[in-house]
Amino acid sequence: SRKGLTPRDLDVVATLLRTLPPLADVRALALSGNGFADAGASALADAGAHGALAALERLFLDNVGLADGGLAELAAALAGGAMPRIHFVDLTRNGIGDGGVAALADAIRGGALPQLQTLYLYNNRVGSAGLAALVDALCASGCRLEKLYVDNNQVGEAGVAALVRAVEGGHLRSLRSLHLSGNPAPADLVQAAVQAV
Repeated sequence: SRKGLTPRDLDVVATLLRTLPPLADVRALALSGNGFADAGASALADAGAHGALAALERLFLDNVGLADGGLAELAAALAGGAMPRIHFVDLTRNGIGDGGVAALADAIRGGALPQLQTLYLYNNRVGSAGLAALVDALCASGCRLEKLYVDNNQVGEAGVAALVRAVEGGHLRSLRSLHLSGNPAPADLVQAAVQAV
């Protein structure tokens, strides 16, 4: 991580992941702090779609310049069955908004990331629509998410209310840790959501 990898470098990495048998057992991929943005994410998605990273459990894509388009490409690969063993995803400090989270939610609703336990989305541009879509997908899929970090985004009252309804309705029973600070939602509602977990 933090090696200054470019989109072109990620193309090389993706090729190596697809073609070198010793890399088939990679369990953690830490690409944090590299500015490869959506183009690099596209290369990674392509590698996953072609069978690479089947054993991957932890994916670190924080602070890589990822936006909605790149996350949508990754989500499409996940929806196609790529990287089925992932249980930890770090997407913090990027430019992800509601569109990217909605694409990820659609993939989860369709059965992607069945082992997901931890999702870091803090310091992005996620709003109420994105969080509500994610919550709906988590409820519909039966995903056993334990930790959700959505601090410092743009989530308002409607997004937090959707989360509270899901938790109080017993649909997110596995959720143990929830972080929502730094959003424009009313503080009392945020507190209620955190306490409900």
